[in-house]
Amino acid sequence: MISAVSREDSHLPWSDFRKKYRNVSIVYLQDGGAPCYPKFINWHQRMEQITKADDYTVLFVINARDYASFTRNTPVYQSIEERYYYFIDQRNEFYRANSNIPRAVLDRSLLIDRDNRIKMVGEPFFNADMTKVFHIVTGVEN
Repeated sequence: MISAVSREDSHLPWSDFRKKYRNVSIVYLQDGGAPCYPKFINWHQRMEQITKADDYTVLFVINARDYASFTRNTPVYQSIEERYYYFIDQRNEFYRANSNIPRAVLDRSLLIDRDNRIKMVGEPFFNADMTKVFHIVTGVEN
């Protein structure tokens, strides 16, 4: 379903992205919902405080018309340095393709491994226990 991901002005084919990143936190966002902008900002800020493996990244799956229309609302809350990948899902295909996963789980974020198996649900920065689980799952030595 995802053919390529983007970051800043570059695009990366999905197959190359998955070769480079063994573990990926997928953060699902829907444009137009006020909570999605602070969530987008929070992930950028809080993940910088956590030790991460080189083969880990965050992928924002954003149900929006385009990235510019989504990000023009984030400065209202706070400006950030965008460090992570995104995929614009205009037709909400990601959510429909994963309808077997409850919406409440998708809204919390998913950490998937190279085989797209869910290894963790929730934000790695939520508390010290979640960070510890994140480090165990992603192989980060603390």
